[in-house]
Amino acid sequence: MVLDSGSNYLRAQKLLLFLNQTIKASVTATSQTTVDKTKLDTHSLQLEYEEVFVKSKERIFKIIDRNDLKFLEPHIGNIDEWINSRIEYYL
Repeated sequence: MVLDSGSNYLRAQKLLLFLNQTIKASVTATSQTTVDKTKLDTHSLQLEYEEVFVKSKERIFKIIDRNDLKFLEPHIGNIDEWINSRIEYYL
């Protein structure tokens, strides 16, 4: 991650922290509303995983400002891939 100096650095750090916390909270909240994973077969578990992924991502994009995401792009590259990887991490 390449960050410039001064206020842009601080803004980027704050936005990344907020984005990461939002992703974690969204995945946790969405996961808690699903059925007991111990009662699912492998196929159902995969479908549930995909559903939680999609719902979490929708939740995140309702919370995060698009301008903030555009600001972060030069710092972390493809924002969509970064968000996807963070969702997968918390799942």
